[in-house]
Amino acid sequence: MRCRPQYALLALGAATLAPFPAAAITKGDAERYVECTRMVNHDPKAALADATAWTEAVIEKTDASQAARHCLALAMVALGDYGTAAEGLVRLAGEMGEFPERRLALLRQGGQAWLLAERPEDAKQAFDAALALTPDDPSLLVERARAFAALDDYWAAIDDLNRSLELDPNQDDALVFRGSAYRLLGTPELATTDIERALALNPENVDGLLEKGILLGLDGQVDAARGVWTRIVSLSPQSAAAEAARRNLEVTAEPEETAPEAATE
Repeated sequence: MRCRPQYALLALGAATLAPFPAAAITKGDAERYVECTRMVNHDPKAALADATAWTEAVIEKTDASQAARHCLALAMVALGDYGTAAEGLVRLAGEMGEFPERRLALLRQGGQAWLLAERPEDAKQAFDAALALTPDDPSLLVERARAFAALDDYWAAIDDLNRSLELDPNQDDALVFRGSAYRLLGTPELATTDIERALALNPENVDGLLEKGILLGLDGQVDAARGVWTRIVSLSPQSAAAEAARRNLEVTAEPEETAPEAATE
């Protein structure tokens, strides 16, 4: 029963990042930036069109051009053009020498977009650059651990998760992540310890429950595992964890009794 860890990626949008404060651009450009990033969430095609036109109109105005190109990249993420968006975000980060906070935020988003584009080596490089600016950021360490896991380098992922959890021990998602990595490395005892800690912090962490069920199944406790997976489907029926739980329930279902075959002549 091999199930890869679930990694929830942060949504990219105005709610998670606004690296171009009003003080850096004119009032009109600031208002357009806010409106453009707001459109990303409810009409990304309109946001893409607006950001494209805006980028062309302000090409000579550095701050406004950067704000426009940021909105353009966010619209591309929303529309699934992850690779192009990631390239744009990382390129923007490279223009932020005087503004380390903006650079950090853009590198984080660029790394996330690279993960969505299934280019984990590029994601790792973006997170490496971000961590060079702030080495003890717990959430960034978890982000880079995602990249390592996507590269199947689970020990490196665990190293980052260990440091992240030293800095902030109460991250139930990070504990689930490390537990799933331990399971994939064939150390179920360590995996179980992390999953139990995570569920003590958040009993309804559905990814943690998914891992708990997998570990029970690997230990031969199939009925108990099925009970956990059934609970996931009830708690969060639309989640990725519920989808995995349904598959596991199907795989472990008792076969129906077959009707006797008709006698042959």
